[in-house]
Amino acid sequence: MALGNSLVWLKVLYATTVLAVALNAGTALAHVFERPHKLAMDYETWFPIQSLLYDGWGLKLAFIFGASIIGLLIISIISRPARMAALFALGCVIASDALVFLVWIAPTNAAVESWAGPGILPNWEQLRYNWEWGHTARCILLLIGTVFALFARPAPNR
Repeated sequence: MALGNSLVWLKVLYATTVLAVALNAGTALAHVFERPHKLAMDYETWFPIQSLLYDGWGLKLAFIFGASIIGLLIISIISRPARMAALFALGCVIASDALVFLVWIAPTNAAVESWAGPGILPNWEQLRYNWEWGHTARCILLLIGTVFALFARPAPNR
């Protein structure tokens, strides 16, 4: 009976982890779909949208990102060694996603949030380019990560 309950919890944890990775990929995919339009915007259109539309997303995405990390770690501890390759690959994808965010997306977010000066945000076109293509890279990584998550279906140690 105890083994049956632990299998149920493991399956719930696995499903939650796959869902977290897929939701994260979905948010990046939405940016990919809007990218052509946002890259065509002039500063007077882009800056207000960038300033207002994404306010508050950081905390939501941090929760989803955290859920995928915690789920990955717990499943890695519980699973059989045969699943470790897929789990390791998923971990690399999640780490790469964080790196892309920190290198290309977060600097744009910080610049937009802190800009109060008169005139146009310096280097705004490069910031916009990095932000949009950073999300494209995240989307590709996270779609691959979703596949790895599906391959990492856990089987408990016996």
